[in-house]
Amino acid sequence: MKITAKRHPYKFYLTVTFVFSFFLALGCFMFKIYGNESQQDEFELKILLLPIFATLVISMAFYSVWQYFKNAPIVVVENEIISFGKTSYPITEIKELILTGKMPFRYIVKYPMEGALLIFNDDSKKYIFDDMYSNTWQLKCVLEKTIHRNEEYHLRENGKIDPERVLKQQVEIFTGSQVISLRGISLWGVVVFFLYMGLSKENLPSSGFWWAFFWFGSFWFFLNSYLMHYFGLTKEFLIVKNQNLLWRKHIYRLSDVQEVVFESSYQQPNCMRIITKDFRNKLYPAANLRDYRWLELKAKLEHKGITVRNECIW
Repeated sequence: MKITAKRHPYKFYLTVTFVFSFFLALGCFMFKIYGNESQQDEFELKILLLPIFATLVISMAFYSVWQYFKNAPIVVVENEIISFGKTSYPITEIKELILTGKMPFRYIVKYPMEGALLIFNDDSKKYIFDDMYSNTWQLKCVLEKTIHRNEEYHLRENGKIDPERVLKQQVEIFTGSQVISLRGISLWGVVVFFLYMGLSKENLPSSGFWWAFFWFGSFWFFLNSYLMHYFGLTKEFLIVKNQNLLWRKHIYRLSDVQEVVFESSYQQPNCMRIITKDFRNKLYPAANLRDYRWLELKAKLEHKGITVRNECIW
């Protein structure tokens, strides 16, 4: 069976496009400022440094594209061979295989990203970063079965979960209050402030104000609400819900969960990453959950035999 890593359309291509466009636009803007200022009879000495900084910024645009593609080459597993771009190794030469954990993503500095590490007999190291590909879990399953179990990989889907069975079980809820959390105050404080500004005047604002409030308010609501997940735990299941986006609900069998990670990355609040035994993983930010509740949840999960990797709650 041939498995090819597919670069993620959003987390890879959209990120690369945004970073490249940002640095390129900023560099061009700096060149434009220099062009306008250099036409003046007198201009400050620091203006002479603008072309240098603009060149460096534009260089960062191209460096970013190069570094991202270098960190996430096309990975192919076929006929007992694993290829990273143009470099290939026999799978039998893998000396050590680590399938979960934070790996150093090299950019301007190294920052940790969930992924896998392969160490070969010649001591060369290769990383596979989860967020850079949309099907990293398939690669991990192939490697895990081939290296650790000496089995042929066959794609399988997890069975559906019967909602009625979940409802019949007693659920312990781990949540927090929006009223006393920074994220909740930020969300509703901004909404209430703009409503007050619109309704406190003698003459009601124009329709343009209300349309702007609607679109900005919707964006602000969904942006902050996405960060407000909470968790439920039963005898057999781990449940993930959202405090404001009530239709969001994910249920995991505890028997399907390989590892749970408490982490905080990309300037997000504390999050739970759930890694299943087929190496699929999903991140759930939970901004309103207090530290002591995180630790209580950790103890409960570990009591049920789930490995918890705590990277941010102390």
